[in-house]
Amino acid sequence: MPELAGMLKTNITRAAPPTQPAPILQPTFVRLPRPGQRDLSTGLSRTAIYSLLAAGKVRSVSMRQKGVKRGIRLIDFKSLIAAINSSEAA
Repeated sequence: MPELAGMLKTNITRAAPPTQPAPILQPTFVRLPRPGQRDLSTGLSRTAIYSLLAAGKVRSVSMRQKGVKRGIRLIDFKSLIAAINSSEAA
């Protein structure tokens, strides 16, 4: 058995550390969180995001098929982050 342990130690290689950090991926749009929940990326509630929309600080798009009453509201992620950053500066 000691021979097997020696073989295992010599066959283990370690990966070299990355030279550059991996880029952080950001979505183009995010959906509104469900009622009673918060957005995973910002921690904002649905109501807070709607307030930013009503104030004109955040852009959004409503996707809906013709003849259908309900659609999906998509929030522009960059404008949402910009609104959060501008409120921190104020």
